Amino acid sequence: MRTTVFIRLGVAAAILAGAVSASFVIGRQCSGAAAGAEKIDGFRDTPMLPDGKWHVHDSERPQPRVVTPGAAFSQGVPAPSDADVLFDGKDLSKWQARDGRDAAWKVQDGYLETGRGGGIRTRGKWADFQMHLEFATPAPPKGASQGRGNSG
Repeated sequence: MRTTVFIRLGVAAAILAGAVSASFVIGRQCSGAAAGAEKIDGFRDTPMLPDGKWHVHDSERPQPRVVTPGAAFSQGVPAPSDADVLFDGKDLSKWQARDGRDAAWKVQDGYLETGRGGGIRTRGKWADFQMHLEFATPAPPKGASQGRGNSG
């Protein structure tokens, strides 16, 4: 009789432990999802991101919003709905030289060319972004290796 009671208690304890573990894992993976929203897998027991309030793979971290994508080839087509257009084919107002002065590259016929004085960088700063980049290569390409144009 005693053995039967211990076996029943053991089985009940195992079932209870399994149920608690499963609910813990499900709650851990789905935390942070709003009612009716897509559930985002994530964890809160991972290291913190530098200078931030979020954990690595944190399900509580804000998710990017869905935007209207741009066309496959965008010449003459509007940019995506959330785009920060850094070069509109007209000026370099959103760019600067490395030392903070205005960028001195040449803008002509809707494109820009590198110039003396080194590289340029954006005036703005972004920590998390999706980049759309377009560039042209000579047609047909002439030269070899880095002499072919747009080498990097």
